[in-house]
Amino acid sequence: MELQLRNTSTVDQHRPQQNALLAALSSEVCERLAQDLELVPLTLGQILYESNETMSHAYFPIDCIVSLLYVMKNGESAEIAVVGNEGMIGIALFMGGDSTMSRGIVQNAGHAYRLKAQVRWRGPGSFNITPVRLPCLIGMVWRKGLASATTSLKRRVTGCCHLPSK
Repeated sequence: MELQLRNTSTVDQHRPQQNALLAALSSEVCERLAQDLELVPLTLGQILYESNETMSHAYFPIDCIVSLLYVMKNGESAEIAVVGNEGMIGIALFMGGDSTMSRGIVQNAGHAYRLKAQVRWRGPGSFNITPVRLPCLIGMVWRKGLASATTSLKRRVTGCCHLPSK
C-alpha cells in the first residue's frame, strides 16, 4: 500500500500549542493573542537580539533551539541558557524592560511564533506567564553558571565528546 502524503502548509505543521508556554494559556488569552502571533522561520546563526539593544519581539520556539549568551566587554561570550519549545525568548519584556544583558542566537534552525513587544503584557485578560517562567529561567542560569565555574574546560569537552584523556 502506497503512503499518501497531503501537501500541508508551514502553518498547518507548526501550531502555537507546540510551545509549552503557549499551550498552558487559557483559551481566552489564546484567542486574544492569535491575531498577534506570527510564525517565522529562524535560521542557524540568526541573532534575535543583541545585548543592551531594544527587543522588538518575544519568541516562542516550536522546533528550533536558541542560546542566550552573556556578552563580555572584550567581545567574548558565555552561554547562560538554552531555550527550546518549553520556553520563550524575551523574558525582559514581561518584566517591564525592553532590553537585556544577553544575546539571543539560533543554534538549531526551525520555526517560532513571535509576538511584538508592544502587545499588552499585563492586566485583565493579558498574557502574563512571568510567575511560571521566571523561576525556571533563573534556575537554569544558576545551574549553567555553577557548572561552568566548577568544571574545567577539558572535562566538559571530554565528557561531551568522549575524547580520550591523557
